[in-house]
Amino acid sequence: RVIMGVAEALRGKLRDFDVLGRSSPSRFTILLPEPGHAPDQRVAELARSVADEISKNERLNDPVRIALAFGYAVYPGDGSSRNELLDAAEVARIRLV
Repeated sequence: RVIMGVAEALRGKLRDFDVLGRSSPSRFTILLPEPGHAPDQRVAELARSVADEISKNERLNDPVRIALAFGYAVYPGDGSSRNELLDAAEVARIRLV
């Protein structure tokens, strides 16, 4: 129920050409083509928006409280392989909610 709720919240905030996937049982990966000149701001806005939606969803936060963390990496500056980019995103993680 929680994973599906988070997925729905993420899908609702993404553009038609953004790609949402799962990189582990409890982690999502989002590809944001054309993130603009400030990808960190795009990710921060997305994170705040999703965190706000999740925190207001009593169905998802009962009986436990959900914590979200968002990280980002930019190709090719932060890495050229999947693993390099995921590692860079992990280092840049911010915790919300």
